[in-house]
Amino acid sequence: MMMLSPLALMFVLVVWILPETDNPPDRFMGRMFFLYFISAILWPYYLAIQIPGFPLIEIRRAFSGLATLALLVSLSVSPRFRAQLSEIFWVKPVFAKMFLAFLLVQILSLGFPKSYSSATSAFVKEQIAWTAVFFMSLYVFSKKGNVIKWVKTLCILGIIISIIGFLEYRNQGILWANHIPSFLKVSDPAMENLLTPVFRSGEYRITTTFSVSLVLAEFLSLTMPFFLHYVGFGKNIWLRILCAVADLMVFAAIVLTQARLGLVGAMTAHLVFALIWAFKSRQRDRQGLLSAAIVFGSPAIVFVVGLAVMFVPALHVRLLGGGTHVASTQGRFDQFQAGMPLLAKRPLFGYGPMQGGAVLNYTNAAGEVSIDSGVLAVLLNYGLVGFFLYFGMIIFLIVHGMRTGFAAKDWESSFAMPAASCLIVWLATRLVLAQEDNYSLIFMVMALLLTLIYRASLSAGKEGAGAPGR
Repeated sequence: MMMLSPLALMFVLVVWILPETDNPPDRFMGRMFFLYFISAILWPYYLAIQIPGFPLIEIRRAFSGLATLALLVSLSVSPRFRAQLSEIFWVKPVFAKMFLAFLLVQILSLGFPKSYSSATSAFVKEQIAWTAVFFMSLYVFSKKGNVIKWVKTLCILGIIISIIGFLEYRNQGILWANHIPSFLKVSDPAMENLLTPVFRSGEYRITTTFSVSLVLAEFLSLTMPFFLHYVGFGKNIWLRILCAVADLMVFAAIVLTQARLGLVGAMTAHLVFALIWAFKSRQRDRQGLLSAAIVFGSPAIVFVVGLAVMFVPALHVRLLGGGTHVASTQGRFDQFQAGMPLLAKRPLFGYGPMQGGAVLNYTNAAGEVSIDSGVLAVLLNYGLVGFFLYFGMIIFLIVHGMRTGFAAKDWESSFAMPAASCLIVWLATRLVLAQEDNYSLIFMVMALLLTLIYRASLSAGKEGAGAPGR
């Protein structure tokens, strides 16, 4: 990293002094953005092109690198591009300030990491996969039709991954484990372990293209709000039926992961959708009995669901753990107890990007260093300041995204509701998962919400300007 830093500085300088033009490479950036999005889901990250004497070339990083290059060049050469991006980003100054403050915390957390090399490397990866992806998403989603294009792509990816999961379960092993070409061969023992079949209580756990079953289950649960949106509010009856079937497929795939967080995410997605549907139905028809029952009975519904989870053995074991899950559940409690004294030593800015696991130094039953809670990981990585800024951004977008979705007057803007629901599911799964595989997807969802909020503000401004007496 130190040897490459002069080259990186020279590259930034060259990009900065490029002459201004009215034709930035924004279309190329958009194409690379979608290719990165697709490859990040469909292509296993551990299958990288290996050329002797060169670093591993990951497919997804190749696309994200080209997209980031196009973003930097566009920012450098096009005043129009900068102005448009700035206008969208600052539509909610509170969010923009929290976002920039979180970026500052990431930098400050590099002050005293456990390992400078790993923390710096993680920081660079995060700026490409999080920050750069967020800003390029803002611009891509500002183009009409791209929000629906992205949502459809996500839904198709969810269906494909589910089908791969069914085939993998039938095969009782990763489908491509014995069919990897030589130039993609995995030589790292840690990576080779990812291709080893995993069983729990004699049942195979699917992973498909992801690193572990937990991450796969989280991804599948994050797609559910978008399927449900088509089911509840779509105009085409055949598309609604197709999405209902797809929702069941995704749920079946989650069951095959044997990951409790996936079931929690699925339950959260469906409960939130039921409330959204009820409130929207009340908007259209104040006399509707079913929607009124759901809206006014929602506290009772949540209470009954909670009782069922606590006292129905099958639900309790699947969602909260028991039997073979006891060690996993206890491990998470132990990690929180061990993590609090460590947080007290670095309460403000934490230990640096991706340093929480190494600092905690908790080993699981397999002897691997592990940190299992996303909440604990953010606390140890970025301290209390970073924790409140990061989760504050998400909660802010959930609230304003729901408002935008409920007030939407066109189909594309209505997707603010499932996007906000997706972030609620994310908060639920982060309680028990720390892996950052799906972080890039979440920053896309955050950008999608902010863009739709921006569009709503433009529409409100036009209506206000055209109102009588103004």
